[in-house]
Amino acid sequence: MVRESRQLSPEKAKHYVDESLSVARRGGGDRDYV
Repeated sequence: MVRESRQLSPEKAKHYVDESLSVARRGGGDRDYV
């Protein structure tokens, strides 16, 4: 996941991280973006 984030633009990387955190807060039950 970290390797993929490095390949993204800063904007997309931030969105990717924000999405990961939001999913983690919900319990990680819907990780379709992975």
